[in-house]
Amino acid sequence: MAKVSARSVKYSLGGDHCSACVNWVEDQEDEATETAPCRKVIGPEPGGRVREDKWCELFKRKHRRTIAGSGSE
Repeated sequence: MAKVSARSVKYSLGGDHCSACVNWVEDQEDEATETAPCRKVIGPEPGGRVREDKWCELFKRKHRRTIAGSGSE
């Protein structure tokens, strides 16, 4: 699948963050960065990167957590 524009997926401030998404590509050399490439979105930051504090409609959380004893996530 080709990357889509940030505008087409409503890239903006949101409840979740790009850095918590499965599509966020960690920078192995610099973990303190506020931007990174996205597997699905061409971001507006230099190099087509996205910001860690933004969100889009393609957001999918990296890890789900289960609340012990409740059976819910």
